[in-house]
Amino acid sequence: MLRLFMQSLDRLLGPALTGIASAVYLAGWVVLGLAFALPLWRLWLRRQEARAGVRRVWTVPCARCGPVAPVFGRTCVQCGQPLGLPLAVRLRALLHGFRAGVGSPRLMLGYHGAGLALFGLIVLWVVGHLAALGARGALERLFVGLGLLALAAFGRGAGRALGLRPHGLIGRTADAVQAFAAVGVLAICALLAGQSRPITERVLVTFFAGDAGAGGALPTLQPTGEGEAGLEYLQVDHEVLGYRRIVPLALVGAAPRPLPQRWPATWAVPRLRRDAERWGRRGLTVRVRRDLQAVTLGTPYDVVERQGQVQLRPRGAPSSAPAAAAAGGATR
Repeated sequence: MLRLFMQSLDRLLGPALTGIASAVYLAGWVVLGLAFALPLWRLWLRRQEARAGVRRVWTVPCARCGPVAPVFGRTCVQCGQPLGLPLAVRLRALLHGFRAGVGSPRLMLGYHGAGLALFGLIVLWVVGHLAALGARGALERLFVGLGLLALAAFGRGAGRALGLRPHGLIGRTADAVQAFAAVGVLAICALLAGQSRPITERVLVTFFAGDAGAGGALPTLQPTGEGEAGLEYLQVDHEVLGYRRIVPLALVGAAPRPLPQRWPATWAVPRLRRDAERWGRRGLTVRVRRDLQAVTLGTPYDVVERQGQVQLRPRGAPSSAPAAAAAGGATR
């Protein structure tokens, strides 16, 4: 119901929302790029500071050696004159200096670099899950753009909440709440973008059900004894990434008819089938399936991939026509 509602809303409001959706979509990419580029720039600057030996420290006036003395303890590090600083101030100055890179620059760089790399992986996963690069409809682009903005807000909030820098407990809590709220907004936008996405399909192969030579230029396929025909294909799934790929292998009838393959399928398919168990341990499911359904002799058919499912329908039939129930199974 939600998909039907969103599709109807897209047809009704799509033309009016095109400009706004495009602006939000572009703004999402720009803000997300800045959310990743600015920490990367700061990380590079800190690396240059560490290589040059630059330190950021607190200073305090010293009565003996000058108006500026670094705070590392209760006495001046240059002349030994007592500075008269309270314990709480000395501890805060020491902690501030460590967070600024005095304690261990390599630790600081490694920690922030690991956090930035993790955020980059999250960005890649979310962009793939949203199919952000292929957004077409106005509503889909609008919700994808809002999702990218929420992702940028999550990166900022999480970075401030977990970063090694002077930040109070209240400030870190507020940033953590912002990050969790951004995750909620991102989940809602991902749901609405998926429901607003126009249903797409692609024709995998076309054949003529009948005797050899009767279909003209179309490849002909003799049905099985039960009057069925279909397709054998390789299906590759990754549930976490939401990835699915279907590679047609052969038309299935009274006698299988292999389909020609192009590179890189000619290189990838044999290796995927050979190492299916090893790929399965890594979360990538590789299966060879056969989908068959009853056909009528003398009729051309299109084998169509629609929303990750293989359907067989007479050529020229409307895309919304329901497909007959297919019988099939995974042989691997």
